[in-house]
Amino acid sequence: MKHFDVAIIGRGIAGLSLARELLQNTTKSIALIGPEKALDGSGTIVAQGISTIRGLVLAKDDLFAAKLAGHRHLSSWLKSVSQESGLDIPFHGGGVGEVATTLEAFREGMDRAYHRRFQGVFGPVAGHFSGSAHRAYGALHQGDFWFDPEDAMKALEAALRKAGPRFTAISKIVLSVCLPGSDRVQIMTDDGQSLAASQVVFAAGANTSTLLEGPFELRRAGWRRVEGETFITPKMAAAPLPLFLSDTGGHHSAQPVSSFVRGAFSLSRRKNGSLIVGSTTYKKGSNSKKNPVESMLYEAAMVMGKSASEHLVWTPQWGVRLRASDRAPVCGVISGSSNRLWVFSGFYKNGLQLAPFLAQPLAQAIAMDDESPIFSYLRPSRFGH
Repeated sequence: MKHFDVAIIGRGIAGLSLARELLQNTTKSIALIGPEKALDGSGTIVAQGISTIRGLVLAKDDLFAAKLAGHRHLSSWLKSVSQESGLDIPFHGGGVGEVATTLEAFREGMDRAYHRRFQGVFGPVAGHFSGSAHRAYGALHQGDFWFDPEDAMKALEAALRKAGPRFTAISKIVLSVCLPGSDRVQIMTDDGQSLAASQVVFAAGANTSTLLEGPFELRRAGWRRVEGETFITPKMAAAPLPLFLSDTGGHHSAQPVSSFVRGAFSLSRRKNGSLIVGSTTYKKGSNSKKNPVESMLYEAAMVMGKSASEHLVWTPQWGVRLRASDRAPVCGVISGSSNRLWVFSGFYKNGLQLAPFLAQPLAQAIAMDDESPIFSYLRPSRFGH
């Protein structure tokens, strides 16, 4: 039976990011287990890679503070992954312009950005997610951030394969994980084989909650499998789309950009020339969503112009995300497992921002067999018994 120091179950953005951090910051042998090609319905596949924190925002809780920090982290993270792999990961976006560490600085920034026209609510939040010992009050954001998750995953895989004998990619589907009473965790795969690891990390997205056998509190997270849908077009001409960018209700002249976000609607161009859009627009005065195709076509016509959008053929992409009862990620050690079982899943809508950002402290926590304080808000034990 093959044995590894750490086995990560899941080859989406979470599992790949964590494997990279463990290889860089520990001496452990790593197995990354999952299908070589993401299964249909994978949450990462259906993701658009758009991170948008627009205007002046207030980090009202630890999770939102983490989202701000994760958003700022994306640019340097993509550059380093691209350099390690030798593969290009196109992205664009200015990131967060500044984070205020005092209430006075927050108000000054608000005045500069909005000329005293903005009415907001002020208040401090815990600042440990921002990488600073100070308390963060808010942020001024200069634009949306966009990258193609498929490019990032290919580059991460390529970088990991350069790591040498400490890294093993296992192209199998995990059926179950159990603690047989020894110091090893046993992993059963779909071909009837078993693997062993000193520690196992569940990063299997929507499948995480079905893999673990035993009375662990991971099952008390109130998991829901949430379906999501985006729409893509066939490959198009390489020329950028002219998208109208709004400003205080008016419109500039058409500007060539790669992505556009407005409310619940987003549109972006992938490297291969195809377009991908998503929309969760609600009917005015109703709690029910519009038909997503109808909503998407309406918003696309608003942005691209009716004549441009009418001639496009849109194909749906479907994915399933795992959502905990409080809609926050579940990250950290699983109580009662003697630090042998960890979870890094349930990102719901924020995986592309938070998984790369939280992978580093989780790798350090696994290396030290100790849960980092950064996961106090996200640890599985928050759901009780």
